[in-house]
Amino acid sequence: MAAEARLTRPNARLSPPDYIKSDELAQKYWRQTVKNLRGLKILDNADAEALGTYCSIMARLEVMRKKLAEDGFYDSELIKRIEAHERLQLQYATKLGLTPEARLRIAKREAEQQELDEADELYGTA
Repeated sequence: MAAEARLTRPNARLSPPDYIKSDELAQKYWRQTVKNLRGLKILDNADAEALGTYCSIMARLEVMRKKLAEDGFYDSELIKRIEAHERLQLQYATKLGLTPEARLRIAKREAEQQELDEADELYGTA
């Protein structure tokens, strides 16, 4: 809990980049992701650009997946583009703390830092 508290920023409010505001599908992913992360409070406006890119990737993936379903799953070039976007999506999700693994890594790092800070207070060393 202490580690999570150190990750929070009081009064932080994410504002979407302009390219998200002009893309209805990306806006949907923006709102959904911000809502899902509201309780964690690990993102702030410094992360808006990365989150915007993530939401754009998600929107493009949705469009490409629908197109692939319409075409009967035979478009190998589209499959390659989808797979590339899926790799990008996972990279951004991990960097933004959107995956379970990433959240665990962040919490562990913060807990370890808290232990060092407590030792420093007790013994005057780190």
